[in-house]
Amino acid sequence: MDNDRPMLQSPPSGHARRAAFIIDACPYFHAFAQSVRRAKRSVLILGWDIDSRIRLGENGGGPRLYELLNQCVQERPDLHIHVLIWDFPLAYSMDREPLQSLNFPRKTHANIHFHLDDELPVGSSHHQKVVVVDDKVAFVGGMDLTAARWDRPDHYPDDPDRVRPGGEPYGPYHDVQMVVDGEPAARLGDMARDRWLWATGRPLAPPEKVDGDPWPPTVEPDLRDLDLTVAQTLPPYKRRPGLREVEGIYLDQIAAARKSVYLENQYFTSETIRDALARRLRETDGPEVLVILPRMTTGLLEQLIMEPLQSDVLDQLADADAHGRLSVYCPFADTNGDTAIKVHTKLMIVDDEFLTVGSANLNERSMGLDSECNLALEVSQESPESVVPRAFRQRLVAHHLGLPIDTVAEHEKRAGMLAAVRELRGDSRRLVPERDTRNKDALPVDPKVARQLDSSSPGLYDAVLDDYASPDNSRTSFLRISLFGAVLVGFIALALAWRFTPLSEYANPDGLLHWAEQVRQVPLAPLAALLCFILGGLILFPVTLLIVLTASIFAPIWALGISLTGCVLSAMTVYGLGRLLGHRTIKRLAGSRVHTLSRQLGRHGLGSIVAVRIVPVAPYSIVNLMAGASHIRPSTFLFGTVLGMAPGIIAMTLFGSQLMNALRDPGTGTILILAAVVLAVITLGTVLRRRLRRMRDNEEEAP
Repeated sequence: MDNDRPMLQSPPSGHARRAAFIIDACPYFHAFAQSVRRAKRSVLILGWDIDSRIRLGENGGGPRLYELLNQCVQERPDLHIHVLIWDFPLAYSMDREPLQSLNFPRKTHANIHFHLDDELPVGSSHHQKVVVVDDKVAFVGGMDLTAARWDRPDHYPDDPDRVRPGGEPYGPYHDVQMVVDGEPAARLGDMARDRWLWATGRPLAPPEKVDGDPWPPTVEPDLRDLDLTVAQTLPPYKRRPGLREVEGIYLDQIAAARKSVYLENQYFTSETIRDALARRLRETDGPEVLVILPRMTTGLLEQLIMEPLQSDVLDQLADADAHGRLSVYCPFADTNGDTAIKVHTKLMIVDDEFLTVGSANLNERSMGLDSECNLALEVSQESPESVVPRAFRQRLVAHHLGLPIDTVAEHEKRAGMLAAVRELRGDSRRLVPERDTRNKDALPVDPKVARQLDSSSPGLYDAVLDDYASPDNSRTSFLRISLFGAVLVGFIALALAWRFTPLSEYANPDGLLHWAEQVRQVPLAPLAALLCFILGGLILFPVTLLIVLTASIFAPIWALGISLTGCVLSAMTVYGLGRLLGHRTIKRLAGSRVHTLSRQLGRHGLGSIVAVRIVPVAPYSIVNLMAGASHIRPSTFLFGTVLGMAPGIIAMTLFGSQLMNALRDPGTGTILILAAVVLAVITLGTVLRRRLRRMRDNEEEAP
């Protein structure tokens, strides 16, 4: 190893006899099942999410997760399994296992202990993905034991086995996990027990030393007899100090790189990592940089927040690439660019000597706000296994190109890393330059605005998005529990009906215009419209669409009054529901960082409501429900809703009214007026956002 390479920021966590890389969840789930079946005393599972219904067999079949865990503890009564998952906000509930906090314990044995981790700062998430078996074997990487992760390494575009527990198909998915044994596995066990203590207040003793080897027999070690480092990101919280070890490792290794930096990640929005790479790209003798990222079109958050941030970061890197040493690609499962692969990996290989794999994304959250865990290792050029990091990197490149690893190695030997990829991708067309995959129809979002939602520390928007709760509503009666159950069943039934039945098809333009004409004929049409706002709030129907529809039916003045009144009635109805249920019941779904958030709202109560109305970063009905369970007074909530909603309603009413005029009479005049209205709406939105940023900055600077 060269003397100019820095030591890892964290000291090695210990010596491992074996370490291996697992590409994609099909082999990982199978290896996990093998290891858990060999557990004698303890299995510790840390995750961002979990789904008890996923299957763990090699071909998408086999036992479900909860069935495997139950079988293991029934066969070995001394075995205890502890599962610690992020206590996610209500906004995520539609994408997770229904009623997870109730279902998981209900379906599992008494020796399986399940807890949702809420001991984090406002806006932070528990993002570590770790499994430790008997403190002897540990898995660390980017994969949670949850739905929509499983895929074969071949990434067939239409794999019939790649479905969610309910049978819905999803696209190809790529990720990497490491499995290690020895001292690093025991260190990870200590880390998991620390997390359990912080989250529950109950200590866990290390497992007794027992015979047996839980290493998965189908996994052949890639490395033997090596030192490994466990690196964490932890936000400071209460008396717990923060850790930024993952960020330190990335910065140190990028600064020391001589030949190459290979990155795979779900996101690339970190300004810190961008600046570190930009400095190296400006140097005349800096390293080559190859980045593999997903084509980010899988969710609204990615489209509105992460895409503009990532595009901005990559554009700045391209500007810094004075010597043509940067390439950024997105992988596809076919040769015609129709089926993108969701890259979820969090990996870096530097100079084919250093490697890190874990849960940390290349965004600001993973550098300081969320909890993360990475493994890191270095190999000496003099060691027998010095070829392993290079072979693994070439294996990943071949994986993405759909070519044999020997072909990649041969081309690299002749031309180098970047030139080899540029030559070979012409044959396979499986790797597409990132610029060619960008969504040209994406909404223009100011990266400075989006940056506020990718921060390494909590902010006002994080507080608004998080759970609203207050100690004032601490008593829960039998009547309240009964009412909660009845309302919850109805609420979920309506939401699921809207999302998963033909009812949602009425949201297409033709159907909505026909519906609008029918409403116009109703004698009490204004009252019917108000009722639609109230019902729409209960079934999570987009309030923006209701405002535009109202503008298409009524004259502008009438539409403005109906929309504002309807929004207020809808907000107050769902707010009243949340207030009636109380914070304890809402807390079970939305998280429970009660005291910290109460202090935030005590300072920003009205400002928070106005902010979330002007910049709708959370679903309208969910904000109303959580606000009702908080200490925010009805008058404050009402006033903030009116102040925050009025400008947007005016803008959307003008837009909706003129849009319908343009659709009914698509002449030059109406089109020009529509364009002017759109320009005015964008201008108004920009002014309001800037005003909101100044308000936030002033509040943060106040003592």
